[in-house]
Amino acid sequence: MERSALRFQRFGKAKITVKALTKICLALNVFFVGTFSASAVERITLATQIWTPYQTVDSNGTIGGVAVDRVKCALGRMGQPYEIRVMRWDKAQLMVETGEMHGFFAGSSNSRRAQYATASYPIVSENLAWFIAPNIYAT
Repeated sequence: MERSALRFQRFGKAKITVKALTKICLALNVFFVGTFSASAVERITLATQIWTPYQTVDSNGTIGGVAVDRVKCALGRMGQPYEIRVMRWDKAQLMVETGEMHGFFAGSSNSRRAQYATASYPIVSENLAWFIAPNIYAT
């Protein structure tokens, strides 16, 4: 394993390896350069929803969270100006589909989204499970 992959950078309560951050930057760079190379975009606009702990808004209206921090860091390292707007999830996806926004996050890949958008390298990976009490039986 590379030495840089062992170092962690802290984003809020989450940790991300330098190697993973580099992959995110490269994926975003390929996505945005490939998508917008015909017409240069001075500032990209990204849509997201409130989905704690990934995307949050504090009492001052500041957008944060694990996914937001990673996107901000990757775009900052690329030197790419951006704007993040919080909205309903269905509206975020529709605005990308109709060309009103450049992208949305954080979402999973599916065949519907693949018709109008290209997924990047995952910005958050979680192994979540469903927990059931031991005295509950399915019939």
